[in-house]
Amino acid sequence: MAATSESGTTSPSALLDIYRDAGGTETLFQVGTSTDTDTFVIKSNGMLGIGTTSPLSTLSIQGISGSSDIFAIASSTGANLLTVSHGGNVGIGTTTPKYNLVINGTTDSLFQIATSTNQKIMIIDSNGNIGIGTASPSSKLEVVGDIKASGDITGSLQGNRNAIINGDFNIWQRGTSFAAMADNIYHTDRFKYSKVGTMVHTVSKDTDVPTQAESDHLSNYSLKYDVTTADADIAATDELHIFHVIEGYNFAPFMGKTATLSFWVKAVKTGIYCVTFRNSGLDRSYLVEYTINSASTWEKKTITLTFSDSGGTWNYTNGIGLKIGWTLAIGSNHHDSADTWLSASKMGTSNQVNGADSTDNNFWLAQVQFELGSVATDFEYRQFQDELAKCQRYFFKSYDYDVAPGTADANGMTMTGILALGAIVHERYHSAHYPEMRTNPTIVLYDAAGNSGKVSTGAGDNQAGTSHSIGCKGFYVSASDADTNVILRFHYTASAGL
Repeated sequence: MAATSESGTTSPSALLDIYRDAGGTETLFQVGTSTDTDTFVIKSNGMLGIGTTSPLSTLSIQGISGSSDIFAIASSTGANLLTVSHGGNVGIGTTTPKYNLVINGTTDSLFQIATSTNQKIMIIDSNGNIGIGTASPSSKLEVVGDIKASGDITGSLQGNRNAIINGDFNIWQRGTSFAAMADNIYHTDRFKYSKVGTMVHTVSKDTDVPTQAESDHLSNYSLKYDVTTADADIAATDELHIFHVIEGYNFAPFMGKTATLSFWVKAVKTGIYCVTFRNSGLDRSYLVEYTINSASTWEKKTITLTFSDSGGTWNYTNGIGLKIGWTLAIGSNHHDSADTWLSASKMGTSNQVNGADSTDNNFWLAQVQFELGSVATDFEYRQFQDELAKCQRYFFKSYDYDVAPGTADANGMTMTGILALGAIVHERYHSAHYPEMRTNPTIVLYDAAGNSGKVSTGAGDNQAGTSHSIGCKGFYVSASDADTNVILRFHYTASAGL
């Protein structure tokens, strides 16, 4: 070993004492290889270099060619504690970090920030749960304390992000099974059956749903379409689809933005199906194809598109904001190209299968969600009463929830004393008998026996009744009966659907 010094010291205080006047960057001490490669240097300014002769900080370490790591710390048993790779990745508990910071561990806490008194401020446990203000988080993120956000909150923290009403198919006010459905008729709340053709379906509430393990959501019901009369020859003008209408007020936030539709679907017939998005003026539409890969198997589908109001007639108030349709069969008059905005009302591509060509072709739909953004988030949970209230803006009935309109049932009937004026009896009902509806609804009266357009009076059932002054919150009824038993009873439905 050789040591040199321009001005050493005559009074060393250690086994090796190298002294240099302050200032300068001369090398005081170095260790090299037989090929004169310096591996360790100490500069006169106190900087140390390992693998470099020009340290830029108090300690500079430069990797050596052929070595996988720049720096490593191990325990007394040789177990790796910390590694810094050539790429600058830091590994704690691993010798092969693939990212900027990788922490592997078997203890409950992988990472934590604490005060000087060891009070936990933030912790990441071995399950990946993050706790702020708690040392034992039980969820992916658990915060003990207030949360303040200056920007948007997206994902499952944001309520009402799903613009689909009744996307979990829990609400069935009109009944639970509908045989030989006619065109343009609601079945489950907010979903309609639309067809032109000879096909016939029974539409029903079904308990066949995606499992919670599949979808991470526990559903009670799905929407089932059962072909009872097949139509193997789809004419050019024929159509068959399920559609959901989003009111203009609820669609307005989507205009000019990217949105994502997600749903679970199951079909006996495999192949290409279509989803259509149409505006209120039916002069703008957007088609998307999706594929049923496996027969009679639940599959999740995700569709992302961006809305533009550069053309067409759009409604942003209480009219039709957006029609979303799931096409099951479609004639050639309604064909067009997918994945582009069209200046017409189109409902499928030429690739669309005929989902009505066999009575075996059952079709199920579940967990429908339409939200802002390009990512399909977890299906949004809503309380039953909240979802029912949303549906009642469009359809309300006086019957108990589980009683279909037109059922012979006296429970819950509107019943009141009336004022007899000659041969005409008038009853005025309280004006706030149903919640605010989308528009003045269509009222259908029922007597106690379930007869449509009739009321029950002192003279019995099946009496003529007429609704008057129909508003968004109420109406009144008149009936012709001069019976001395001045009683008027009726059930009713109020429909303000789109």
